[in-house]
Amino acid sequence: MAPRLDFTFRLSGRGWAEAAISDGTNTTSMAPSFLSDALGDLLRAVNRVLAGAREAECTWQEEPGVDRWHLVREEDRVVLRVFAVDDDVEGETELVFQTRQTLPALGDAFLRGAQAVLDHYGTERYRNTWVEHPFPTEELELLRRRLQHR
Repeated sequence: MAPRLDFTFRLSGRGWAEAAISDGTNTTSMAPSFLSDALGDLLRAVNRVLAGAREAECTWQEEPGVDRWHLVREEDRVVLRVFAVDDDVEGETELVFQTRQTLPALGDAFLRGAQAVLDHYGTERYRNTWVEHPFPTEELELLRRRLQHR
């Protein structure tokens, strides 16, 4: 049985966030910028996999560098990998996190993490602080509905 997956996301300044993901054994943290819709893109990728897609991916801009989230569905489980891609060294990619989770455990981790963001900031404060992108309300509600039907 895989350890519980935990995901946190908090706004650390205008247009900046800090995020972390851990499964109790592996942990990584990231600092995405508003150049990508980090939380919204991630929830969209999770929703695609929960809806039956074999793979889904999203990229977070870090300035410099990017974090690439890659989800691969294996029947009732998902392998989640996060890669750090260095802008300064062409092609330099490092696997910084990997876990294998059930579909409900994966979805629940991101539902809890995103709901905590909404509870803390609300939609208006989130938009004012994150700058370029609104809180991904529709993606969060879709994730909630998908998990209720599992």
